[in-house]
Amino acid sequence: MMDNPLFEIFVQEAEENLEILESRIISIESEPENKDIINEAFRAIHSLKGGAGLAGFNKIKDFSHKAEDLFEKIRSGNQQITAELITILLQTLDVLKIMISNIKNGHEADADLDTGEVLAQIVGAVDSKTPVEKKEISPAAAGKLYFLDLEYYPEIFKSGIDPLMFLQDLRNAGKIIELEIISHEIPDAALFDPQNFYMAWKVFYETELDERGIADIFCFVIDESRIHISCLSAMQPDNPDLENFTVNGRHASSILPVTNSEEDPSESQTDKRVYRRASDLNTGSYIRVPTDKLEHIFNTVSELIVSQARISMLTEEFEENLPDNFLAVSDSLKNITLMLQEQVTSLRMVSLSGTFDRFKRVVRDMAADLDKKINLEISGQDTELDKNMIEKLNDPLKHIVRNCIDHGIETEEQRKKAGKPAEGLLRLAAYLESGKVVIEISDDGRGINKEKIVAKAIEREIIPPNYQLSEGEILNLIFHPGLSTAENVTDISGRGVGMDVVKNAITELNGTIDIITEDGAGTTFRLYLPLTLAIMDGMLVSIGAEKYVIPTLSILEIFRPEQWHLKTISGKGEVVFFRGSYIPMIRLHEILNVSGAEQDPITAELIVININGYKAALLVDTVMEQFQIVLKSLQKNFRRVDNISSATILGNGDVALILDLNSIQQKRV
Repeated sequence: MMDNPLFEIFVQEAEENLEILESRIISIESEPENKDIINEAFRAIHSLKGGAGLAGFNKIKDFSHKAEDLFEKIRSGNQQITAELITILLQTLDVLKIMISNIKNGHEADADLDTGEVLAQIVGAVDSKTPVEKKEISPAAAGKLYFLDLEYYPEIFKSGIDPLMFLQDLRNAGKIIELEIISHEIPDAALFDPQNFYMAWKVFYETELDERGIADIFCFVIDESRIHISCLSAMQPDNPDLENFTVNGRHASSILPVTNSEEDPSESQTDKRVYRRASDLNTGSYIRVPTDKLEHIFNTVSELIVSQARISMLTEEFEENLPDNFLAVSDSLKNITLMLQEQVTSLRMVSLSGTFDRFKRVVRDMAADLDKKINLEISGQDTELDKNMIEKLNDPLKHIVRNCIDHGIETEEQRKKAGKPAEGLLRLAAYLESGKVVIEISDDGRGINKEKIVAKAIEREIIPPNYQLSEGEILNLIFHPGLSTAENVTDISGRGVGMDVVKNAITELNGTIDIITEDGAGTTFRLYLPLTLAIMDGMLVSIGAEKYVIPTLSILEIFRPEQWHLKTISGKGEVVFFRGSYIPMIRLHEILNVSGAEQDPITAELIVININGYKAALLVDTVMEQFQIVLKSLQKNFRRVDNISSATILGNGDVALILDLNSIQQKRV
């Protein structure tokens, strides 16, 4: 496969089209009258078929062609939208996903795949004569007359598109009154290329569609072709401009009715829309860049940031011995480096819309399997995150969503008894807050039974009996491996696998999770994530002679305690009074085995952190400064180190280790 020059381009475009297709299929079920959504779905399957044919993947092309027939029937209004039809379309999508996955792994498209059953369902739906309710059309509303001037781009065949398809689409949506083939562009035999298309068409066309509706018929070629659409019905019959519109020598005036008394006088001018080739328009252009090239650029800029910080530190150190203009150059370099970093970072930022859209299918399928009615609400999908982070977010988000549907939202009968609407509500939301991305997954279900969690934790010997836990610590137990409150083991849940995966994945992303729950009202999982994995805000602290960095994303407050803040509780050790309650105090020098550190909290400083709902106060000697750091992997460059997540290079060239707060918190618990 890899010797196919079109392989990588086809796979990438195919995966993009399948994402679009899945989202639009789900939307069609809830908005069956929305022609834009139907056209987008048809465009995706058509592009997939054309790309497969062009790249030589004939099995994918043939299967897509059958699927395209069904989408064409839907698009032409001859297929009723039902839940059964949506299921067939989703099964079709699943087959195409497997086919693309097979060729990515070097196998034949249909390896270990039986497409017979799905194909039979597709063909059955295409051949069915299901009556479709048609709107009554009064004779007075027979349609408008249009003049179409259609000039396709020469390479249309190479895109897998048959121009005759558009004539059939026009017939399905109206009446072709007159058609003229323009063939003067056909070259001599010596220059003739059978793979090029040289003809153009002029058409008198009657339809109820408006200009946008007609343009949608040509949606696959409208960017590369010249599509002129003129509404002749908007002109008065005696308008001399009508003589300019001819097809096969026939003038438009001979087709229009004698009077157009009901037309709005303001529309007496020709309503003419011109859809030009993309190359003719002054629009932005895009290029595809391999991810590894972006990574190389980003790493280079990261090194530049470190070097610039070094220059700034040297400038401050030797300021008196430097010429005046050197300080200006140093400041300018700092600003340019910052702008470059922001621009390069933005190249890796993508919206969450694709990720969120995938859950429309997950929610639909799970709700059907569990016999529940669930409405999914999505907001903030335009919020952007680092592409590498979004790829790693899919699994943890899926686990949380499944948990909400299975454990949280009740059945229809249970909801009615509780006085709730029969349909459950699941919300996915994203927004920016204080320089970080917040993702919320919430439901209006039964909430988390905290007593049940504690009982299960005691039963599994995760905690001892009568052990006192705060609400946050109790909720944090659901992330413990092997703990599940499900009554029965099913295909979906009950084995205690899932939420621990969520916590580990979010920790790897340098993020945290909060859980807010209310009995009978529902649960919210709130994820706090940095914008990017490569650069983060950190707080530089000293412990003894060593320097460490604490991610600011987890910091709630920094303060120097007084004696009354401090207390020792039997079974819990040292605690600190913070905002109305006592939280554990963690002596970092003991965990990190650092000698010469400050022992007295009153002369040291405390940094209060929040990790997945667990609050603790970290004892450090001094808090030095907050700054932006470039992360360096220890595992790649050295080896894994306990309680350390990664490292960074300071402006003076020293290496500072970044604390793994999740690991430290787990040891303290």
